[in-house]
Amino acid sequence: AEAGIGIEKEEEFTSDEVREWCAPFKFNYDLSISKEQKRIKLSFSKTTPSGVLPPNCLELVPDIVCSEGGMVMTDGCGLISRDGIDFVWCSYKKYIQARESEYVQWNEKSGGDCQESSDDESLEDDVCPYTSFQGRIGGFKGMWVLDERLGDGIKVLCRYSQRKVNLPMRSFLSFSDECEKMGIHLKESDFDDLYDTVDVCSWDKRPKEGRLSLRTIQILEYRGVSIDFFKKCADDGTKWLSRLHEDSNALLEHVSKRHIAMISRDLRNNLNDVFDDDLLFRMACVKMEKSEPVYAQKILQLVRKEADAMRKKGRYPLKKCKQLRLIPDHTQLLEEGEAFIAVGYASGKSSIIKDIEKSDYALAMRSPAYFGGDLVKLKLVNRKTLRLRAAHQVKVNGSFFLSKTCSVYDETDDDPYRFFDDLNVGLVISSRGGRSAADMMSGGDFDGDEAWVCWNTDLCKLVQDHPAQDTSTPEFVVDKARQEKILACRVSLKQRAEFALHYRYHQTQLGKLSTTLDSAMDRFGVDSPESIIIATQAFLQVDHPYKLCEIKQD
Repeated sequence: AEAGIGIEKEEEFTSDEVREWCAPFKFNYDLSISKEQKRIKLSFSKTTPSGVLPPNCLELVPDIVCSEGGMVMTDGCGLISRDGIDFVWCSYKKYIQARESEYVQWNEKSGGDCQESSDDESLEDDVCPYTSFQGRIGGFKGMWVLDERLGDGIKVLCRYSQRKVNLPMRSFLSFSDECEKMGIHLKESDFDDLYDTVDVCSWDKRPKEGRLSLRTIQILEYRGVSIDFFKKCADDGTKWLSRLHEDSNALLEHVSKRHIAMISRDLRNNLNDVFDDDLLFRMACVKMEKSEPVYAQKILQLVRKEADAMRKKGRYPLKKCKQLRLIPDHTQLLEEGEAFIAVGYASGKSSIIKDIEKSDYALAMRSPAYFGGDLVKLKLVNRKTLRLRAAHQVKVNGSFFLSKTCSVYDETDDDPYRFFDDLNVGLVISSRGGRSAADMMSGGDFDGDEAWVCWNTDLCKLVQDHPAQDTSTPEFVVDKARQEKILACRVSLKQRAEFALHYRYHQTQLGKLSTTLDSAMDRFGVDSPESIIIATQAFLQVDHPYKLCEIKQD
């Protein structure tokens, strides 16, 4: 709506004005209609404004690129200094606290008696407790990871792959020079503080427990895992449900995790579930007697819900397994096929650290997975090995040339091992070799993608090696539709609406293809011609959502 009921006169804006602000034609004259709509869509994702960056603190640096083939190995991930991430964190806190204060005042005026609370003790700390965040900074999007080697001051490094829209940003170090080279006259009126605002989507909070799923089970079975392993998982799941029903401490631990997940979701959805979870959490916290009827009923409902999820979706718990964000190795200390798991280091959970240090390999897979090769096996490298490699590097070369990011902030005496030592949570993947392991996992990248990661030694031994799917072959090359290639500046409002509706329709096909793929894998097998055809079309539907991928009836 541009005008009408609920919109004040001074708040009226046309869709053209909004579009021009999100992607100014002056700086984005070569955007196609397809790219323009994808870029503008980013501005409407849910984020928290977390401070306006000061002038000349953001620098654009090249990605790490494979020497053969030119594949980008750091796609979607930049770096930020300690002062930079602390600034973002403090600004984030101020916004959250101001929002809660406004809510309390509004609630008091309206005669309500409930209060909103962030339930986050870390909000009291001015030093950021996290080491990475996903979000947007002006025309850049993706992940930013703490790198203490950048030194003092607010410093943000953005990779070329993170740049989605050209916006006039005062914080952007070389933007004026770029405009001068392109013959664009930059005026003071072009700038806007909102272009320099850091919009945080999420922090690297405690990783979720990894579980099996229908697709995971299908691919693990195809890769050589026996039925006996899955039976054991089912038995462990049954025992866990029993503990949930009988052990108050196990119940409290589980509902606490659900509560943390609940307050991070949009509370407007599933209000009944939110109320039930919150009530059960409060009852468990005060150690209520299980004989209390309402409490007993809520526990039983929770156990039944978890049992249904296990039985219908295969969501059995698995030890030594987490959902972790993918992070590229900006230092290149990791060799091809290697990885480093950071989980629990900052919180000092020695049991998790020891488990990881003892493991030689880890399995990783993104969701959705399409092919048997989307599950990758990575060789784990521990902190001691990385420390030795860093020391050897300086001994041989006299400087840490591999850790350089081609930035004005680069220094010659900084230890690249610090990048790993400072990291709280994530799966760090090697940026060496001919292809990134993230891309091997059904075309993933590092702009916030998560993966199912398991370092269970018994499972890793059972999984047989398998080549990743080659997505550079002709069947994976799709020519874009004519409607996608038209320049945005030459499209009418009617054409825009038609394009958006067509795009939305094709997005609905993804769910149908995914369900069909599950059925095909169950009936014919993961490597069957039927499954591979459907998997290929489902994969292409994600990368080319405008052009319908058709499957022949035979």
